[in-house]
Amino acid sequence: MRRASREEEIQRLYRQLSEGSLDLSPPSVPPLMGGRDDDDEPITEQFELPASESLPAAARDRGVLVRVDGPSNGQVFSLEAAELVIGRGAASDFRLGDEGVSRRHALLLHTRGHYFIQDLDSSNGTFLEGRRVKRAPLMEGDLLQFGPHASFRFCMMDEKQEQAMMRLYEETTVDALTRAYNRRFIDKRFDEELAYALRHQSELSVVMLDVDYFKSVNDRHGHSSGDLVLRNIAEVISDQLRTEDVLARYGGEEFLVLLRGIPQSGASSVAERVRQAVQNAQLKVGRVTLRVTVSGGVASLSSCPSNTKEDLIAQVDERLYRAKHQGRNQICAD
Repeated sequence: MRRASREEEIQRLYRQLSEGSLDLSPPSVPPLMGGRDDDDEPITEQFELPASESLPAAARDRGVLVRVDGPSNGQVFSLEAAELVIGRGAASDFRLGDEGVSRRHALLLHTRGHYFIQDLDSSNGTFLEGRRVKRAPLMEGDLLQFGPHASFRFCMMDEKQEQAMMRLYEETTVDALTRAYNRRFIDKRFDEELAYALRHQSELSVVMLDVDYFKSVNDRHGHSSGDLVLRNIAEVISDQLRTEDVLARYGGEEFLVLLRGIPQSGASSVAERVRQAVQNAQLKVGRVTLRVTVSGGVASLSSCPSNTKEDLIAQVDERLYRAKHQGRNQICAD
């Protein structure tokens, strides 16, 4: 049987990702806790680079990592720099907020057309095709895993393929108007954040915001102006949030924010800061400058007896409803 060429293989992978048929199950991970026999030491691959003049010319000269787990499935990360630090820390070049990822987890190297992964003494290990490694070369289609959950495919693409993959991801996860995440993404991410909070007995807070008198904006200035207002408000909200906070457009003029590790009092402060920022923003719509306000509700896992997503949403929605009916432009947190 003829072996698939490199071009055919990347086309197959791209097609499977587009169709959602790629096997997204994470690789098996060896135990990460407790002692380890000598036989279980991480693998350090031995390899030699071919001479640069012997490397075949390839149109697909752009290395990328494609996420293959969780709600961010399909997200594409370019590997253009010669060295990229992967980790949870703010100083990382390739930042992952996933559970089990160290602040400086791994180093990705690109030299003479070859890519390598090197573990940086991470707590939970770096895995290549299910094997824990210290340093190893990357081959087309390799499955990389950082810690127990964050999984990626290493692929070689040309610029057009990379752009197509990025567009595909945005179309399925990002709201086209506001550039915040969409409802599909936030529903999946909510499940993950809730599971994380329950497993670690930590806090999770939810803020729901609604633009006040938005129908009047559309009626007076037109729907295109209303679209600009929503886009500007999303930017204002995003500027008040941490990198790890998640903002999504939840419905017409509604936005939802997930705040990991923040109790209800802190979430109320965040919501109030957002409310004031929106109130003070001057939104340019053509020749007109508009000022709008938002109302909000806040709920936290610690104040939700059932610890379910449905009850958290119901609680924050009820508080938003009260904020609207108590005069708008306010936050209701109890």
